[in-house]
Amino acid sequence: MNTPEPRIAATAPAHIWLNLGEVPEGAKFSSLREVGWSPDNATGCGIKYVRADAVDNLMQAARAVAFSNGFDAGYPQKLEALRAAASLPSTSKATQQ
Repeated sequence: MNTPEPRIAATAPAHIWLNLGEVPEGAKFSSLREVGWSPDNATGCGIKYVRADAVDNLMQAARAVAFSNGFDAGYPQKLEALRAAASLPSTSKATQQ
């Protein structure tokens, strides 16, 4: 796997949008032709993606906090707070309903 130039990776946004353009009702993703990437939801019809390295760093930090003094029963709540602070999608079943 190719790794990006360090200066490019360092300046890349933590999340980007796959902008879908016009999406006909009932369309499947594989049928879309005019898609593009941008740092914001330019078309209002986009899918947000987060950088894998940003998520990995967040998870490592969360584990370090949670297990610094043995298992922390509040780990799930702390992880959700970290995700929210980083504008990452929630993994909590309660918040996805």
